[in-house]
Amino acid sequence: MNPTPDTGQLWCPRRAESVHQSAGPDTWTDYPSITNGIGPCCSYCGSLDPDVFLAKVREGWIVEPTDKPTKAYLDALYTPEEIERIKAGSITWQAVRQLKLDEGGSEDEATAAANAHWGQYEAPIMTGRTVAKLYYQHLTPAQRDEFLKLHNGGAMRISWPGRFYVRPYFSRGGEAVAGDA
Repeated sequence: MNPTPDTGQLWCPRRAESVHQSAGPDTWTDYPSITNGIGPCCSYCGSLDPDVFLAKVREGWIVEPTDKPTKAYLDALYTPEEIERIKAGSITWQAVRQLKLDEGGSEDEATAAANAHWGQYEAPIMTGRTVAKLYYQHLTPAQRDEFLKLHNGGAMRISWPGRFYVRPYFSRGGEAVAGDA
């Protein structure tokens, strides 16, 4: 969120999209229930601070595409403990394990079969849990450039389907997002 040049106050760039206006100016405010405590968000639209968003992307957090050219989500990586809980509760993991037992396999063989299935089919799509959203309008031109460089340089992890199926609006006139035809 950039200060408006004539007032020096912060105004959410998304205000222009709404007919229902709340009082301004806007601030970067800590709302742990909106950003899961990872950083401040816009008091108007709830977008995570772009500096925090880009720092997390550089750390390897996952960008989750949306069907909107103005928004993405940020996913925190699952911890090993969370992955084990998810795997143990997976109906597919349990079904593969039970099938092996029903075929006469031992407990160890059943667990190995279920783990092999998990590793091949489910683990690759296990990314993380959504913790915040970013409205691209909050990115400065320099931050937009960094976003594109992180993506095009392969340093950005993107959740399923592994690409932007709707490109960020700011990539249309300049550097293309990798994978575009």
